[in-house]
Amino acid sequence: LESKPLTQLPKEKISAALIRVDERISQEVWRSVLQFMYQGTIFPEHCSYLTDAGKCVELLRACLMYKLPEPLLHLALTHLFHLLPGSSASYALQVFALCTSDEHI
Repeated sequence: LESKPLTQLPKEKISAALIRVDERISQEVWRSVLQFMYQGTIFPEHCSYLTDAGKCVELLRACLMYKLPEPLLHLALTHLFHLLPGSSASYALQVFALCTSDEHI
């Protein structure tokens, strides 16, 4: 973040480094990531998506792309472990592609 150029936000009267979140990561998933980053916890009532394989793939993608803390990665992997056997093969393919990509290793 320190190397990012600052953008003036006149409405908020501040300068900030803007970071665009990958469009494949929903607001719901990113909101829980931010909650964890600020509070260090994830409340189940804020993560109803943990029973949705697609949303868990989004969390995995966020963890790998943005090098998020390990507890978030473990959360995604634990839920995917239980959800993938009963889910569409496309989710398994996405997980495989994410986990084997050189850019995330």
